[in-house]
Amino acid sequence: NMARAAAAHAMADEWSTVRMWTLNAGYSILKEADQIPPASRILLWYNQDATGAAVDAHAPHPLLRGAGFAQELFMNPECSGAVDAPIIVIDLTKMLVNRSPEEITALFDKEGGGSLELTKELGKQLSRIFQKIYPTEATVVAAGEVCQLLIKLMKVDGPRGLCKRPDAVSRVILVHPTLPISCVNALLGGTAGKPGTFPPVDLIFDSAKARAKREPMLRHTFPAGATLVSTLGSTELGDLATVLHPDFFDPDHEVALPEGGWPFDPERFDLSGRTLWLGQLEIVINKYTKMHEQQVTDLTEELVEAFKNPPATESGGDTADEEEPAEDEVGAIILRGNRCVLVRSLETPPKWKGMRIPSTVPTEDESAYQTAIRAVSELCSIDGTTEVTPVEAVPPVALYRGKAHTTLVHVLYAVDPPPEGPLEDADIEDEEDTYDWYTFPRAMDRAEPRSRDTLQALAMALRSAASANRIPDKWGGVFGQEMFAPGTSGLAWKPDATPASDTTQGEEHDPLAAVKAAKKGLGGSGSPLPVTVLSGFLGAGKTTLLSHVLANKQGLRVALIVNDMAEINIDAGLVRQQGKLMQSEEKMVELTNGCICCTLREDLFESIAALSSEQAFDYLLIESTGISEPMPVAETFTFEDTSGASLSDIAKLDTLVTVVDCSSFLAELNAVETLRDRGWHAAEEDERTIAHLLCDQIEFANVIVLNKCDLVTEAEREKVAKLIGEFNSKAKIVQSQHSKVEPSEILGTGLFSMNSAAEHPLWLKEARVGEHQPETEEYGIGSFIFNATKPFHPARFAAAAADITAKTGVLGAVVRAKGVVWMASGPGQQLQATASLAGTRFTVLPGVPWWAVIPKSEWPEGLDEDIKPLWHEPHGDRQTELVVIGLHMDKDAVRAALTGCLLTDAEFAQGPTEWAAFEDPYAQDWEQYMAEAEEASHDHAHDHDHDHTHEH
Repeated sequence: NMARAAAAHAMADEWSTVRMWTLNAGYSILKEADQIPPASRILLWYNQDATGAAVDAHAPHPLLRGAGFAQELFMNPECSGAVDAPIIVIDLTKMLVNRSPEEITALFDKEGGGSLELTKELGKQLSRIFQKIYPTEATVVAAGEVCQLLIKLMKVDGPRGLCKRPDAVSRVILVHPTLPISCVNALLGGTAGKPGTFPPVDLIFDSAKARAKREPMLRHTFPAGATLVSTLGSTELGDLATVLHPDFFDPDHEVALPEGGWPFDPERFDLSGRTLWLGQLEIVINKYTKMHEQQVTDLTEELVEAFKNPPATESGGDTADEEEPAEDEVGAIILRGNRCVLVRSLETPPKWKGMRIPSTVPTEDESAYQTAIRAVSELCSIDGTTEVTPVEAVPPVALYRGKAHTTLVHVLYAVDPPPEGPLEDADIEDEEDTYDWYTFPRAMDRAEPRSRDTLQALAMALRSAASANRIPDKWGGVFGQEMFAPGTSGLAWKPDATPASDTTQGEEHDPLAAVKAAKKGLGGSGSPLPVTVLSGFLGAGKTTLLSHVLANKQGLRVALIVNDMAEINIDAGLVRQQGKLMQSEEKMVELTNGCICCTLREDLFESIAALSSEQAFDYLLIESTGISEPMPVAETFTFEDTSGASLSDIAKLDTLVTVVDCSSFLAELNAVETLRDRGWHAAEEDERTIAHLLCDQIEFANVIVLNKCDLVTEAEREKVAKLIGEFNSKAKIVQSQHSKVEPSEILGTGLFSMNSAAEHPLWLKEARVGEHQPETEEYGIGSFIFNATKPFHPARFAAAAADITAKTGVLGAVVRAKGVVWMASGPGQQLQATASLAGTRFTVLPGVPWWAVIPKSEWPEGLDEDIKPLWHEPHGDRQTELVVIGLHMDKDAVRAALTGCLLTDAEFAQGPTEWAAFEDPYAQDWEQYMAEAEEASHDHAHDHDHDHTHEH
């Protein structure tokens, strides 16, 4: 998969919808970094011919079109005031190619003339680019119709807005702006712009008439900036870049464009020996951090060679379309649960009718898989190298296009989950978008005729792969499942049948169907099957504990569900070996190739329903993986559908047990590793740390088995037990050697309470009502609750967090902290901050809104009374409640250190407006976090981040 992805990535310049080129002076290509250099000059541009149509010409390369002026800017000593910051060209050509001039105009007019909601075709893609390159003090240039797009990005509020960060853009240049009246009304009307709201906007008009017509509207919104009438700065890249000349707006210095444009000299260098470097800037996903980063490819040698030896063509024009394309194509079907992607043509007239599987003609130098990735990238406007992954278990399916030609359809799977909420919400068709998601019946109804046979063949293949556990069964199930009668191998859907409605689909794929059937079969007789869920790190002793319980079950009939992260169920195999004599009594259901905390819901529904229906067992024991958290498992038992059906109708969650390795607990608690570092991660996006997972498993347990006590001294054992008791004072701690505990310690305890679980973490309840009574400190273990009705200064709190994680100073003794924090920042006034320290990892992330910002008309009944102990005017429920646990901790000193991070009286008196200007080290992370959350809630595309953590 990695080889294929790398190969597809290498061809990104051939199919990316937005390309970025770099021009810089120096001794090497632009260095890779987390953001582009400060003061970069950014040109929004697309290559167009005399008619205004976008032309993706292969020669000369776009970089060569601007290289001559770049040399003048960087290397001519007479360019007074020039800076060395690079030129970044954001090339929109690929987004607009194959559209007529009228269609391109309509596209920009749609962006500029509508609401402030960015369109998918242009605005959202450009907004994401700016978020990822993260400019600082940049100059941004646009010309003609593109000016509408740039103005829109400046006007948009929130994380997508270009001016969201005051230091992002220092100057904007609009060249010969083409602004229809719809754009003027939508973007330039309303209240006059205040100085300082937007950066200076310089205006260049091609005539005095154009200036008189549009300057008043533009200055109404953008009062600061220079205005000039000049014919320089055409849509040719070299001419457009001329406006970056430091003397361009100086009336005493005329910038004369040389006849034929700015010449490019490949041998030119300045007095310092610097030369011009040409590159391509791409945003890629770091395989280790899973974060976006910038990658620059050096194109200098390649383009200089092309400049010296231009390709010979008979017509002297664009050679891209001279060769007749082959008729055979390669395509791809993107799956996400029980839905697939089909694409529509937005051209006028359309290239095809209805919806079809995305496909395109392969080039000579790409593999079939690379063509498939290019097809979905171009036709779905996604990044095929990062947003989909190949389904290796299912071979390509043929789509026969007449007697002579074939389309080979590869199978891909979406990396990101569907948006939150009912899956059907993502099924709404958007006729102005290039693609939509379809269940099998809807796809058969909407697909063009030639695609339907292929969809049926694909459904058959997917059913076979799913039965062998070769593909995931999640996010609604498996595409094509409606073809088959539930529980049989027979067809339930006929090709000539009327496709099922969305309501019918929901009824056919009911995740609780097995539970409802089991409840009906039981007829109200018998009690719900009691369940214990067993968690714990890999190697803590869970499997040994299972074997011990099965061998000493004291007459109980115990059923067992085992899950393991490995390719085969090693844990299940071990239990089988030790349970051969109990084969008739024990029943095991293995959940293969999956993480129980992500994929178990429907599997557990079905497995537990089957075990409950037999009425042959007194107890059910579920072993989750070493990397799962207990809470999602518990939530499975409380999930209710619209009819009120729940797993709790037939099974009762009785006990949550966590097994802890006493000998390694302290080391794991202070581990700096992530789960990925040990190969324990559940998914590519899983960025949890060892310490955080350990704490989560402990804090939500009812019973904690402290195992391997024989490997430590008595003093060490008591120290660990006391520390765990501080983490979870409600849990029963059972000490053991070789996982030997009485079955009654973990079976039938009745300790699990959903009411208590809903209040997790338990200490927050204690903190609010002041009931916490610290135990006598032994072994140097202590804890306290830090409460404050003043907010933290973000910079001071970040410095304190750094001391905690570095284990320096009085704060270095803190080993665990968790709670709700009030931050003196713009977002902090709206949202709670959730702070969590586990070992050496401290995270501060945006949480739920404060009740103070929610209208009381939307409060749940009774909240006004319940919240009175927390309420303090004029700030409402905003406050900090932080539990702090430490080893050999000076509580007074730690409390004083945290108090020193709060606002002073003078700072507090300034109020929230002034707080928003405080230095905030968390601002960038919060912006990104909230932008991704907003994107996930608004888009039904692939732009969603799957976080493998769970809110507690």
